[in-house]
Amino acid sequence: AMRSSRELADLSEALNSLAATLRARETEQERRSEEMMRTERLAVVGRMASVVAHEVRNPLNSIALNVDLLREMLEGPGRDPARALDVLRAVQGEVDRLAEITEEYLRFGLMPKGVMAACDLGRVLRETRDFMEGEFAAAGIAVRTELPDVPLRVRTDEGQFRQALIN
Repeated sequence: AMRSSRELADLSEALNSLAATLRARETEQERRSEEMMRTERLAVVGRMASVVAHEVRNPLNSIALNVDLLREMLEGPGRDPARALDVLRAVQGEVDRLAEITEEYLRFGLMPKGVMAACDLGRVLRETRDFMEGEFAAAGIAVRTELPDVPLRVRTDEGQFRQALIN
């Protein structure tokens, strides 16, 4: 209750009305913002599912080709146990990478964050080339690499770098 002139009472009512309108707008704005964030998150999850399918498909294809190659090595003439062990190590590396990809995506539902560490790019290139050899041969692709004898050391996420090469 106010004891003042009608003019001040009208002004007070107008200010109270304005404050109520601003609160209502702010509430509506927050609701819209939350709804937009929810919609955006669903869109990200959809895109993420597509990326996960793509990222998982590539190592699975390579694993399948290397397993075929390994079977041929073990069944065919001129068995090469050392080369078979290399293929097995490559297959295990891809299985580990699939597990990493899955864990990263499950952790927060976003693209995996890189773990930066010292890495020899030449070694990763050679290992990836060797692992993909069966796939290259099946597609009729010849790969030639010219790498220096000294390590090419950089700070990178080795798993993501390898994934980029395979992609």
